[in-house]
Amino acid sequence: IPKLAFFSPKRSATSPNKKSPQKEKVPTVELNLSISPRNAEVNEPKDIDAEKNIQVAFFEPKRTQSDFDQLETELDNTKIELINANKRMNDMEQQYRRDIEEIQEEYKQRLLYNSHINWFRDRSQELSDECIDLKFQFDKMRNQVYADMNNFSIFINNQAMEF
Repeated sequence: IPKLAFFSPKRSATSPNKKSPQKEKVPTVELNLSISPRNAEVNEPKDIDAEKNIQVAFFEPKRTQSDFDQLETELDNTKIELINANKRMNDMEQQYRRDIEEIQEEYKQRLLYNSHINWFRDRSQELSDECIDLKFQFDKMRNQVYADMNNFSIFINNQAMEF
């Protein structure tokens, strides 16, 4: 059984800074800390020189059925709160998973959209390059036609001069 002892020097209430002229035996407090949860009983203090020692008995009051009913009600309420908190946590987790799935789907759509945009951009560049190439070929052919027409015109003029 653990015993606790509290020590304090004796001082008078009127002069707290006055020291006692001789050292005296300090009173001790002995606590018997054995606890019986259901059948509480008072542990009688041991008889030890009652003039110089102060003894205190530690006891636990007996619990009544209403105390146990109240504790059981509090326990049930706590269980209900835990169940509700668990449901809220599960709902939040499901919402979190749905949000993640929506974000992933939106990301896939954006990737697809970006891939289409990139394809159209690439195809547009290819067509633009083809158009530039065709315009260059067209200009080359047109210049050839003008040159041929000019040569033909010169040929006709030369033929006309010979007649």
